[in-house]
Amino acid sequence: MRLCALIAVCLLALLSLATAEEQSETCGCMRNFELVCGSDGITYPNPCELNCSAKRAARHGNPLTQVKAGPC
Repeated sequence: MRLCALIAVCLLALLSLATAEEQSETCGCMRNFELVCGSDGITYPNPCELNCSAKRAARHGNPLTQVKAGPC
């Protein structure tokens, strides 16, 4: 019984670590406003934020690029 509980706790810990690792990716972008339009139709506050989102999208097979400077 204790072995099953220990295995369950270990599996939950591994699952939470994997989820936290994916969500904890930070880009460290400055909070300046230089609006840019992404190819996904979203206006990003600055090119750094767009690049951060582009890296996440690329991991899922979705290319993301800047369409133009300014809002979409």
